[in-house]
Amino acid sequence: MFRLSKLIPALIFLASFGVTHTLERIYDRHHLLDQYNTIFDADPNTCAPGFSSGWGRVDFRHPFCGTIFSLPIRAAAIFTSKLGGGDELKIRRDMAMLVTPFFEGAKNLILYLTLTSLGLSLTQAIILCGVNLSSLSTLTVGSVPESFPISSMLIVLFVWLMIRDFSPRRRESFWPWIAAGSFAIGITVTNIIPQVVLFMLGRRFGRGDKWTPCLLRSAMVGGLSLIIAFAVAVPICVMYSVNPKVLLPNRHRGDMGASGTAKIGMDLAGMGNTGRTAGMDRSNAEGRRPSEELIIAAASTFAGVIKPDIIPNEHYREYKVSDSEKPTLNFRLAYSSVRLNSLTSVTWVILFFGILLLGAQKAYIQSGVWRAIILGSLALLAVNFAIHHLFYGRDMFLYTPHWQVSMIYLLAGLSFLKIKKIGGSALLIALTLSSIITGIQIVEKTIATAIVNPYFP
Repeated sequence: MFRLSKLIPALIFLASFGVTHTLERIYDRHHLLDQYNTIFDADPNTCAPGFSSGWGRVDFRHPFCGTIFSLPIRAAAIFTSKLGGGDELKIRRDMAMLVTPFFEGAKNLILYLTLTSLGLSLTQAIILCGVNLSSLSTLTVGSVPESFPISSMLIVLFVWLMIRDFSPRRRESFWPWIAAGSFAIGITVTNIIPQVVLFMLGRRFGRGDKWTPCLLRSAMVGGLSLIIAFAVAVPICVMYSVNPKVLLPNRHRGDMGASGTAKIGMDLAGMGNTGRTAGMDRSNAEGRRPSEELIIAAASTFAGVIKPDIIPNEHYREYKVSDSEKPTLNFRLAYSSVRLNSLTSVTWVILFFGILLLGAQKAYIQSGVWRAIILGSLALLAVNFAIHHLFYGRDMFLYTPHWQVSMIYLLAGLSFLKIKKIGGSALLIALTLSSIITGIQIVEKTIATAIVNPYFP
């Protein structure tokens, strides 16, 4: 049994890697990765080339997400093609398709190690990893080339670093936080928020810092990480012949919020057809209900009890696209058109958030470290709810990996619920099974639609 427990982390990584990589290949085979917004507003058609060759997006919000992975991938592809032959560009793309599965595997691995270090049994930790892997968020947005799965893994890493601050024997060091934070900010600049929040809670409740020095140290760590991230991004921009000015915040790209972009439009230079203006005015038009959409997306993070719609892909309707940009598929999977207008959807929202609150309450009373985790998770959920009212595109579900980690730790509190011995674990298993069933249904429906490829006039 002891030897088997040693193998569990590796098995969890391999299972998570295998599931997401298999789904990614299925999506790719049916051309679901070839264009914008087909799977909940994701842009794998720009992220995959970015991972493979550095031809991805580089801007204030993603300083080096579209370039940093291409450096080792290019080097490995050159070595592999010279050693065993084969097309270098194809090797690059195949390697780029490993990025998201790797980070999903690492996320579940760190989650498992974190939960067992917090006192959960091997079985309880495995069940929670199953909840994470089977979630609709993981099976869709978390299984395509995008920045969101990477950010989600880094938030799990921040929680693990915070827990280390509760160990009195561990030597104090800011550098792991700064290194992880710099990388996270380079992927998505808003990752500075979970870094600072979780660092601050670790210092306050783990190291016992007073609030004033705690806030000052948090600002120092976050600020230094931000500086390093952009300091790394600038030479990479130069290396790829990109003007470093693109790293500055720009209203026209929506860096100041969706409302400003809606009025003045957004220049999509570099996506073909450089002269066109592409505002977010259609996606943020009348009829959008950010709060309701966020509630639906949050309630659907794990189990897709509320089913998404298959609707026209507005991206190609709103913008004048060149022949080379015309879509292979004419639809997109979306929650943006779904409303809380049925008994099933309202009941599921109440039930799901009730389960989260129950888990939060059970975990909060366990220990100081659990208290910090729950406070951090609730704070990040609140921040996500607030920030995505300002920065959002066509579908709120795209952002589920940003709050999925917080929800996982709230759900972990159910492990302390004792009802006829198994208690909360039964609820977690039920959630996993419902996630698997509804996730398969939604993925199959999406693939079937891609095969038929309906025409929307």
